[in-house]
Amino acid sequence: MTEGAWNKDYSKRKELWKGITNFEFGFPKNSKVLELGCGNGKTLLALTNRNLEIHAIDYSEKAVELCKQIVPANEKITIRKMNAINLEYDNEFFDFVICFHVLAHELEAERKKIIQEITRVLKKNGKVYFRDFGISDFRFGMKGVEVEKNTFKRHTGILTHYFTKKEVEELFKDYKNEWFFDDLWKVKYDGLKTREELNFVFAKN
Repeated sequence: MTEGAWNKDYSKRKELWKGITNFEFGFPKNSKVLELGCGNGKTLLALTNRNLEIHAIDYSEKAVELCKQIVPANEKITIRKMNAINLEYDNEFFDFVICFHVLAHELEAERKKIIQEITRVLKKNGKVYFRDFGISDFRFGMKGVEVEKNTFKRHTGILTHYFTKKEVEELFKDYKNEWFFDDLWKVKYDGLKTREELNFVFAKN
């Protein structure tokens, strides 16, 4: 659990994640959508005008406060402090779950628990949108102490795990893999460096 570390980081730096997520996926009207790890609202802002019932959660109280300040008030959007390991929702409640850069900040045991909870609250044929950094990202192993394979703990106390495609597929082995995109791009950092995000759409069987 790194809740305290996240609260400290959000308190210190305020808007950790800048801009608005480029969210290319569509949703049927009035779909029930759960966003795990909403942070300061970067992804939520991209969904506010889509006529959806959205439940956005984060286990950082400070992140929830910032998100509520940034995201326009909307009767169809609920923002709550909640841990994804113990989702306070009924079985098969959601049509979609957004899981962007969430599992990477947990240890392996917690990642598996979160998948179990996603499966519980997602309707049959419901979809999970997944995105996290891969091992080809230039920051892999760059900072922090390796506490589990490919998982690093920084001086802030925040964990970051870097995934392989096979590893993500194993986590969602009970789902149908409908789409995958390995997003590689270059950034200027002491020269040109490679960033990598693994993107999946999984459907619950």
